[in-house]
Amino acid sequence: MTSINAMKKKLSQLEAEKAAIIAKVSETARKNADARKYALGGALLKLAATDPRAYEVLKQAWAMGQKDKPRAFEDAIIPTQVKTRQQGDIK
Repeated sequence: MTSINAMKKKLSQLEAEKAAIIAKVSETARKNADARKYALGGALLKLAATDPRAYEVLKQAWAMGQKDKPRAFEDAIIPTQVKTRQQGDIK
């Protein structure tokens, strides 16, 4: 009888360890996804300051639901107007 109780106790410990590992992996995966979104959003913000097409893409992304916005969009201010390049500047 004691060996059954010992096995149940060990199984319970293993289940707890398994749950802790799964939680850690999930947290790491979420952080990695957030980092990718933040990097993409930051790059787009830099481009939007000088490129009208990037600005339009940024406006579309900003118009998306709050849940889907990369954190970089929340941390930054969209420029109200982007300077358009003159045709002489485009080669």
